[in-house]
Amino acid sequence: MLKYFIRFFVMIFCMVTLAACGGSETKAANPSQQVTKSKATVQVKLTGTLPAATAISGVEFTINLPTNITPKNINGIVDSDVVIPSGVFAGSATSTQCIYSATETTLKVIITSSVETGVTAIGEVATITLPLTNNSVPSTSSFSIASSRVFDVATISAISNIGMTVGNVTFE
Repeated sequence: MLKYFIRFFVMIFCMVTLAACGGSETKAANPSQQVTKSKATVQVKLTGTLPAATAISGVEFTINLPTNITPKNINGIVDSDVVIPSGVFAGSATSTQCIYSATETTLKVIITSSVETGVTAIGEVATITLPLTNNSVPSTSSFSIASSRVFDVATISAISNIGMTVGNVTFE
C-alpha cells in the first residue's frame, strides 16, 4: 500500500509542478528588435449613391481623433502633408484645408476638386497620416466621422444622401 501511496504522491507532485509553469511567451531575442508603431494612417471615404446627373465639387468633414494623437500643426493649422487627397480626389484637388482642435480632439478637413465638371465617383477621398504619441496604438474604432458634407458642383449645396465614413486604419 505504501508503494502505491508514494507513486501517487510523486505523480501529484509532478503534475502540480508542471501546472505551475507560466507557459511561454514569444519575445524577440533582442529587445531592440521588437516592432514599435510610430504613425497611424486613416482613410476617409464617401458612402451612398450619387444621384444621376450629380457631380461632387468638394467635401467637408470633421474626424474625431483619439486623445493621444495630435497632427503636426502650428496654432491649429495642420501641416500640408497630414491630409492628402486620394482615391476619387487623387490628383484633382485644388486645395486642402485642415484645422485641428486640441480641446475637442477633432480635425476639420475641406477638400475641393479642380475638375470643372466635378467628381462622379464614390470612394476614398483622403488619406490622413498622424503620429502616435509614445508609440501607443489606439483602437481603430476611436477614429470616427463627427460630421460631413458633400457638395454638388452645379448648386454648391450639400448632397443629402451621400455620407462619409472612416475606411481602413493602419498602424506602422
